[in-house]
Amino acid sequence: MAGEGSAALGAPVIAGTMVNPRGFGKKVSVGAVGGVVGAVAATAVASRVTDEVLARAPRAELEAVELKDGKLISHMRLQFANGTVWEFDIPKIGKKNANELVFALGGSVT
Repeated sequence: MAGEGSAALGAPVIAGTMVNPRGFGKKVSVGAVGGVVGAVAATAVASRVTDEVLARAPRAELEAVELKDGKLISHMRLQFANGTVWEFDIPKIGKKNANELVFALGGSVT
């Protein structure tokens, strides 16, 4: 994963992981019950994958990084000095990279 986003960031990537918006897994699984709806949702999500940087924050502003380990979906929480909190769902396939990212940022896994 490291290196894949270097061009978009304009800096070397030390660690990274695949993330989804918090609650995304529940929305897709409900859509999957509908069959065609699930396929349409999956296609819509895949069409949004991009190398565009959506947000930036200085590492110095990062106060806490936590990863709550789950069997199918893990949850990552990043808290910043200004009170902003970013929360993401991590699919099972991204768990190894998420662990590496959390440790690179000095966070904890529970």
